[in-house]
Amino acid sequence: MKTRNIDLEKMRLKNWIIDMLKKGNNQSVYSISRELNIEPNRAFRKHLLKLKQDDILKFKKENRIKLYS
Repeated sequence: MKTRNIDLEKMRLKNWIIDMLKKGNNQSVYSISRELNIEPNRAFRKHLLKLKQDDILKFKKENRIKLYS
């Protein structure tokens, strides 16, 4: 049950980051953790930064494909 909750949180977090990227909003780790009511510990920051980097690259790649196709 606990892992399911963590997976749901990760999905929620990832979807939220993608929404922020689409809006052109590049927020800091602390403001994101404040909005999600999560303590911004080291593991969370590391996970969030990785998610942000992956999603930024994916978002740019998708938009580049749309622009040139």
